Amino acid sequence: MSKREDIMVALVAAVSSVPGVIAVERNRTNEIPEGHGQHPRIVIYDGDESVESYALNRPNAPAIVHMTPIVVGHVMGLDGTLGTLTNALLAAVQSAIFNDSTLQGLAQPRGCVQQESVATDIGKGRTGQGSFALTLSILYYFDPTNP
Repeated sequence: MSKREDIMVALVAAVSSVPGVIAVERNRTNEIPEGHGQHPRIVIYDGDESVESYALNRPNAPAIVHMTPIVVGHVMGLDGTLGTLTNALLAAVQSAIFNDSTLQGLAQPRGCVQQESVATDIGKGRTGQGSFALTLSILYYFDPTNP
């Protein structure tokens, strides 16, 4: 596997450790099932990559790559509880990610896994659904001779 795939597998494993989550999926492209018994649910998207810096100024030189996977959490509940449920799931996901030694070990330099942003959507239109999108910032060394 590539270093990027190793990081994504570790991210899924870390988030899968959150108690009470019905499902953790990766790169889901169809609708999230509605109804109680289907939530809380988490979908992780691979996100984008960009090169932060090159170790040496020559072709095929190792580089530090910045990847931005997105972790999306979905909850269901009564209108008055959606904010609390969404925030509780977000806090549990953050704790699982930022305290996972495998994920931190893959991120280099300095175990660099950070929160870039969070967006929330709390039950617009009385849907009884709340969600968050947590964008992460993860750095890793990329060696083109050994991806």
